[in-house]
Amino acid sequence: MQAAAPEDVFEAMREDFGVCMESFGSPLNCYFQRFGSAFPDTDVHFGSVGSFFRNEPVEGSFETGPPYVKETMDRMAVRLDKLLAASDKPLSFIVFVPDWYDPPLQAKLTMEASPYLRADLAANGRKHAYVVGNQHIPKAARRRYYSVPHGTRLYWLQNDAGHAKWPPTRKKLQRVLDGLERCQIDSDSAVGKRYDTRFSAGSIRLFKDGKVIDEKKADWGVDDA
Repeated sequence: MQAAAPEDVFEAMREDFGVCMESFGSPLNCYFQRFGSAFPDTDVHFGSVGSFFRNEPVEGSFETGPPYVKETMDRMAVRLDKLLAASDKPLSFIVFVPDWYDPPLQAKLTMEASPYLRADLAANGRKHAYVVGNQHIPKAARRRYYSVPHGTRLYWLQNDAGHAKWPPTRKKLQRVLDGLERCQIDSDSAVGKRYDTRFSAGSIRLFKDGKVIDEKKADWGVDDA
């Protein structure tokens, strides 16, 4: 299954953080004209710049939403630190991962320990939506959005130059969170499995030198359905 952030979220990231490319995408699931993908030999004709794990960007701002496969997310988190360490030009990544805690997702632990972490945002499970990514299938095309049953965590990873050029603020992060929550949600897609969202509180945090310097917590979204 493929999915993507809603259009309002991409617009907020473009306007407030200069995002102009997706690190992970496909010709059937992309917002920007340029994107990274797993099959550049065929996808290059539709805008692919190749695999995230082979590209070495030194400048720019990227939306990074990997497949929700543990091994892929773990590799991604390690690679992001290496890319940021290697560049002194403005470089920034806004990373989307599932807010899984049981067991802990190693990619999250890696990013939360990163010296390049500038901010994070958490959206409650079943209180935000993604764009359906398999809209090319007739049955799926009937719905534009689906309710995300688990929490989603976003991380802003930036080197010093990237942070200076695209600094996260409460207001900017709130705009992203609002975009995730604003969509009309078809809750039928969330039926079938129960998810514990006690640890997926809607929240916004800003970091400096690995320490939280500002925090805003929303309602805790415990889902008893």
